[in-house]
Amino acid sequence: MSGAEKVALYHRLERGDVPPSIAITLPLKLLSGVIYATLTLVFLRRHRERVKDSYSSLERVHLRWLVWLGAGASAIWAIAVVSNVLEATGISAIGVGDDLIALGMAVMVYGIGYMGLRQPEIFRFDTAEYRVPVELRVSREQRAPSPTPAADEPSMLESESTSPRYERSGLSDREARRLKDQLTAIMDNERPWRDSDLTLADLADRLDTTPHKVSEVLNSQLSLTFYDFVNGYRVREVQRRIAAGDARRVTMLALALDAGFASKSTFNVVFKKHTQQTPSDYRQAAGV
Repeated sequence: MSGAEKVALYHRLERGDVPPSIAITLPLKLLSGVIYATLTLVFLRRHRERVKDSYSSLERVHLRWLVWLGAGASAIWAIAVVSNVLEATGISAIGVGDDLIALGMAVMVYGIGYMGLRQPEIFRFDTAEYRVPVELRVSREQRAPSPTPAADEPSMLESESTSPRYERSGLSDREARRLKDQLTAIMDNERPWRDSDLTLADLADRLDTTPHKVSEVLNSQLSLTFYDFVNGYRVREVQRRIAAGDARRVTMLALALDAGFASKSTFNVVFKKHTQQTPSDYRQAAGV
């Protein structure tokens, strides 16, 4: 439209003469916004569990920023719906709702910037959800000529080809068991779980493999998320020190921090999940 046509349309809307195209598309636009905001919050709930596949501590990668973002978007769409209903009934003047929506969007944009500066981890999330190319590893024994195996002794090649493989990464069952053994050995001997910032990517680097493969091993071999796997070691360390009498000399919070927990609140929740007791109840039951 030209400038004159836009002004004429504006005056037409002020008089309540709404063109059919606007009368139809405006409610659909509001409906789509409300549905989008609702689905955002639904997927946010699912993401709360997915993040546990890559982080052992959630204090600095918590999802409160996403909750605020989703709530802000929902609030803006609610303002849009209410303002349009009030304008349609003549209770509110045209344009007031637009000003409130613009203000709300400005606040949300500045809020996103603030959250990005305060919590940079949310913009460099190391996810386990990516494809890994199939690795073709041929051992030296397979390349070199070897005697024909006996009938009751399947060859290495046959064993490898018949073992189940994980669809997305090409990880064989044999390699999965090997990675599981290496993983538990590192956790027992090197105790990386004492680092509160330990991530799935960090652990994969120690194993010289990919985060996706480690995640598959945890899920298929141990039936655990990375979060529960690592925090299980931390809980057992606190239990060990309580049994050793260390709780008489230092506080429970000190034991938790030494074991790799990043906060008291997380320690309390995780400890109760693994032991069905609060830390204080467990300590009393141990007679410490």
